Amino acid sequence: MHSGRCSECARLSKGYRSICILSGLKLRVSNRKRFGALVSSAKEWCLSTNECFGRVEKMPEECCATEERHTGSACPSCLRLGRRIKPITVAVMVKETRFYLHVENLPQNKMFFCPTEDCNVVYYDTEHHLVFRKPDIRVKVWQKEKVRDDVPVCYCFHHTISSIRKEYLKEGKSDVTARISAEVRDANCRCEVANPQGSCCLGNVSMALKLVGIGMQSVKPRATQ
Repeated sequence: MHSGRCSECARLSKGYRSICILSGLKLRVSNRKRFGALVSSAKEWCLSTNECFGRVEKMPEECCATEERHTGSACPSCLRLGRRIKPITVAVMVKETRFYLHVENLPQNKMFFCPTEDCNVVYYDTEHHLVFRKPDIRVKVWQKEKVRDDVPVCYCFHHTISSIRKEYLKEGKSDVTARISAEVRDANCRCEVANPQGSCCLGNVSMALKLVGIGMQSVKPRATQ
């Protein structure tokens, strides 16, 4: 048990217990077998009110590491190299009950993410002939749906191309990259369990800015023809 100030409701309380980030369940011995590696991702959550489920402790720094993940396995569909992804991300994103929140049922250190836009495959493990396609995933994957305004570019803080465009049209610029970077520095992100690619979205946000027609944060809106 710890005391501190909740990052969401700002209340001081001693009512903190170890809760699984993904399920909201209290971590007991009986849960460890089911959640496996997910247990290691548990943090302290505020239980002072029913309304607030705010995070008290910060996520680990490696959550938003910006370096490229190791590549080395070709997607079985598009044959392009994918990015290695942690099983915990796959376990959160897939619909199939045998794998959803069951890290222990997934191959360890052998899953890959395919970012190719015109490829239907999202996750794969060629060694075990395991493939998850777009319909198998609980959320829309931005890399696969870039033309859609409502698909999140940033899954942690809910930025979309539509929200970036509205900000740009209203303010003449978008500082979305700076805002996300500030949240990352404060360790408020949870990319590993929120973003289908399992890593920081800043590269995607830069691409989204270009798609919107901004390119740089301070570029003025284009004149209407």
